[in-house]
Amino acid sequence: MVPRMVDRAFRHGTKCFFEKMKIRIKISDFISMILVNIINNFEMMIKLIRNAMNHIISKLLFSASVIFLSLTISLTTFAQWVQVGSAPIGNCDVNSIMVDKNNIFVGSNWNVLMSPDSGNNWLSIGNGVAVNEKAGFAFIDSTILVATWSSLFKSCDYGVSWVPASTGMPSGCDITSVLKVNDNIYVTTLGDGIFLTSGLIDIWCAANNGLPSLYTWTVAFRGDTLFLGTNIHGIWESVNGGNSWSVCTHAMDGNSVITIVFKGNHMFAGTSDGIYHLVYDGVAWNFAGKMLAGYTVNQLIFEGNYLFAGSNYGVDYSPDNGINWYASHDGLPNSYAVKTLAVHAGYLYAGTQGHGAYRRSLSEVLGIGEPEKDTPASLTITPNPAAESITLSISTSSLRITYLVTDPFGKLVLSGLINNSSSRIDISSLRNGLYILQVQEDDTILSGRFVKAQ
Repeated sequence: MVPRMVDRAFRHGTKCFFEKMKIRIKISDFISMILVNIINNFEMMIKLIRNAMNHIISKLLFSASVIFLSLTISLTTFAQWVQVGSAPIGNCDVNSIMVDKNNIFVGSNWNVLMSPDSGNNWLSIGNGVAVNEKAGFAFIDSTILVATWSSLFKSCDYGVSWVPASTGMPSGCDITSVLKVNDNIYVTTLGDGIFLTSGLIDIWCAANNGLPSLYTWTVAFRGDTLFLGTNIHGIWESVNGGNSWSVCTHAMDGNSVITIVFKGNHMFAGTSDGIYHLVYDGVAWNFAGKMLAGYTVNQLIFEGNYLFAGSNYGVDYSPDNGINWYASHDGLPNSYAVKTLAVHAGYLYAGTQGHGAYRRSLSEVLGIGEPEKDTPASLTITPNPAAESITLSISTSSLRITYLVTDPFGKLVLSGLINNSSSRIDISSLRNGLYILQVQEDDTILSGRFVKAQ
């Protein structure tokens, strides 16, 4: 009896135990399921948060990129030529720019304009006086003289009123340039030659004695000599104020000589086919080379040692008397010629055909294109001009350097070896004129020019 009761109790207890275990197992399974769901939801939340953060970060990065790009574009735009002013200068042909004191004067194809604030704002002061291509201005004390398409006008009140000032000149003449030299003023024309006046700019006289043609583009002055650029007959000179003319050079015959500038004994003539370089040897001007072939060079100006050229291709400059040239076109309108150049208050100004005037910081322009050199080699030739011999000073450590001397047309006239960095070369056998000297050390070639003048 007892064993049976014990067995029954054991069976009942075991059954209850397992029933309780089943309940516990079900509860633990339920808890596990809840925990798994929580973990899964948590991972999903983490993924959602991560995706949201990635989206926000990408948006922020995109916005930052846009801001950076905008700043870059803004800075790049600032680092280019910038059009000065809007109306009334915006879309006109700017044929001449002249600076007088703190004011900039512009001669356009429809009026004379003045800016008192470096080109930010412009005033129309010409009352319809249209300035001819390349003609320009002259300032005589408080009087402004301006050349139009077919006549001359002057203003004695800084542009408030204008009166004709071309007595003695043919009616309708095509004026191309104006130059003041001391008390005289010279005006060149296409078809009527050159005219001069003195004093009050009221009566003009023709000054064409000796000229081969009456088609003249520009007149320049150096020392006591006038230089006249003609249409196809080269450059002519006058040592008596324009009373008579004789030929200076035929180097650029067949081309229009549009602009002439000087730097010491160097002459640069801008033509309808590039720039011609001439060097004075004390007797004559000798052809030294041609640059920017194919360009129509409308104006040349010097600022310090830098030569600037405005042409049908834009603006170029040379830091070494035309040996090397660097372009400065960024921001200028494409396919429109630069007609005139001027420097004022640290800026270079360019007048264009059909797009008004532009300006750019000189320091910015001169930082373009020039190669950086840590220790540039140099060649110095003394004396220059020389009669019997020249001395070469070369910044090099080499003891054997080849030198070549050629004439402007490339013909070899002297050659030899230099045994140290300062050597003397005998040039007594050479004829008077300009010569190009080259020295070569390994892969380095240096060049210079000298004038033989007996």
